[in-house]
Amino acid sequence: MKLHQLRYFVTVAEELHFGRAASRLRMAQPPLSRQIRELEHELDTRLFNRTNRRVELTDAGRTLLEEARTALAQVDHAAEAARRAGQGEIGQLVIGVVPTVDNQVFTRILRSFAARYRSVQIIIRSLNTSTQVQALRAGTVQVGFLRLPVRDDTLTIRLVSREPLVAAIPVGHPLARVGRLTLRTLAEAPHVIFPRPIAPGYYDMLVSLYRDAKANLRISQEAEHVQTVLGLVAGGFGVSVLPGTVRSLRPPGVVFRRLSGRLPRAETGVAYRRDDPSEVLRAFAAVVDRASARLRR
Repeated sequence: MKLHQLRYFVTVAEELHFGRAASRLRMAQPPLSRQIRELEHELDTRLFNRTNRRVELTDAGRTLLEEARTALAQVDHAAEAARRAGQGEIGQLVIGVVPTVDNQVFTRILRSFAARYRSVQIIIRSLNTSTQVQALRAGTVQVGFLRLPVRDDTLTIRLVSREPLVAAIPVGHPLARVGRLTLRTLAEAPHVIFPRPIAPGYYDMLVSLYRDAKANLRISQEAEHVQTVLGLVAGGFGVSVLPGTVRSLRPPGVVFRRLSGRLPRAETGVAYRRDDPSEVLRAFAAVVDRASARLRR
């Protein structure tokens, strides 16, 4: 039994007239009649009672009509699902996000993608930069929003946001009363930072900044999560230099101050594997590229 024979049969069953069915199918009537006869021969049963004046479904024909409509609907659904998957319109996307991500940019990209690809399931995992890179290599995460710089030849990396660095200082600390700080002034206090294995690019940037400012970076504590870093700052264990988006967390016991001088900005990037064949990922990358283009202007 061929798929086109089922479609021909359903059309004839709906019209109960071979001429009208042939016209609807845009084919000649003799080939249509031949296809129906072949189908009846294969099934070894009559599907239509034909007379000179009318065409009627047999009991077998009525049973086949119900089943054929269900089968054709399933085939059409499968074809549409395949088409949409090929366009990246359905599927799943696992996204890794650093806790200090620029939420304004992240939500704008996510909202833009979700509005266009409503049937894609998005799973978000909070992961630090190093863990994201490992997960991207392993394929357990398809997209990473991470802190730059990151260098990995297997990944495509797009810059999506820049933001100023700020100093996080305990409430009541003398530096909290200073309106704007320099790195040399901030260096008088011990620091709470992310360990290098967690965010190597960010760690190296801080070390270079203090070295260029001819100041000594005094590390008192290291913590893997930004909430822990801020908690240690609030507890008086030291100060910290963080991306400006952490201000939106509004941690109790911590004040934020701008840093003066010509300092680099903290950068957020999106990374994904170059060899990932996912059409969903391709669609997401197009949204990211548009966001990156706006940043470059």
